[in-house]
Amino acid sequence: EAEQQQQQQQQVDEEPPPSQHLLRAATLPLIPKATFDSFTGREFYRYETIEGLVRTGLRIAGGSGVDAASDGRDASAVWNVSDDVGIVWTGEKKTVKFLNDFPSSSSLRNREDPGNDDSTGDDDVDGIGRATAIPSTQSKIWYDALESSQEVLVWTGKFTDPTTHNGNGNLNEGYGADIPIIKTTSIVHRSPKFLAELLMDSEKVKVYNKMSLGRTDEMVFQKGVDTVGGRFGDGETKVVRNLTKPPMVNSILEFVTCMHARQLRPDDTSLLSNNNINHNRIPTEGYIVVSRAVTGGKWNAGETNNHHNGEKFVRNEILLGVNILKAVPGEPNKTELTSVTHVYSPMIPLMLAKNAGVKGAVDFVRDIRALP
Repeated sequence: EAEQQQQQQQQVDEEPPPSQHLLRAATLPLIPKATFDSFTGREFYRYETIEGLVRTGLRIAGGSGVDAASDGRDASAVWNVSDDVGIVWTGEKKTVKFLNDFPSSSSLRNREDPGNDDSTGDDDVDGIGRATAIPSTQSKIWYDALESSQEVLVWTGKFTDPTTHNGNGNLNEGYGADIPIIKTTSIVHRSPKFLAELLMDSEKVKVYNKMSLGRTDEMVFQKGVDTVGGRFGDGETKVVRNLTKPPMVNSILEFVTCMHARQLRPDDTSLLSNNNINHNRIPTEGYIVVSRAVTGGKWNAGETNNHHNGEKFVRNEILLGVNILKAVPGEPNKTELTSVTHVYSPMIPLMLAKNAGVKGAVDFVRDIRALP
């Protein structure tokens, strides 16, 4: 295995280095259409590129636009991911009800301190509908409520230009800008490390993805989600190829994706909050796993084997995948899982993409929860 990894790294070393334009494009919320088919995986050989994608994932996972306070605010709002890309997040009906039923931050503070006369109603809510700057006992109220309900909170997002608040401008150049992006938050009875290693282990994909025909590691840059200061920085990075066969579909869906996982760092916390000036947050323990499609070079859809036992492959693309695995305080075997999925499938009409995306995201959580 070590020899195979060394050969893969040597092969990558011999390839022409990617341009600075490609390196930057690989980190953007939306990859420019003009460069999408040029990604070879070589871009993620640079640790700064992987870190740029991690920061993008953290920013996207940090915004919901849905307020936990029942103060009559709109259930959707624009969350600016970058200077030229925003997302309008809208909570699904059950999600909005759950968050509206959850106590506001001021009532939680008054519950913790009866002498506190905080009646401003100015609730500072973070990216997953929870009040920020609250004591750990109040965080426990959030975790307990989410766990006891067994809810999978769901938001659907639409990309927008933050300057014009519509789909025009620079968004027209972004690949997949018209495809909905889905986010979920839930509690899973597994530790963050267990889940991070599970998601990165290609041999275990079938455990939680019953439609998978198997996933192979095509190029391993570095192994070990707890790696610190390795040749490729922290964490584990590799390019994988996954084949899936949904029911009632004649073709096999093929995904070629770069995956990266590492521990969360204290400075990641600010990117997970709508209010980055809040300095009272407790550093988050856990992991982040990010994924992005690789489409160019030998990974071009026309270059890979396009048949399997007589069945045709159809290339699908994980435009962006993010899994934030946050430890539940005082509960080492429980994880607050926030997942973001932005997937293109040529077999799903755009008008059905939202419903298909929501179903896939919720099924993923349910399958993880059902692990033996």
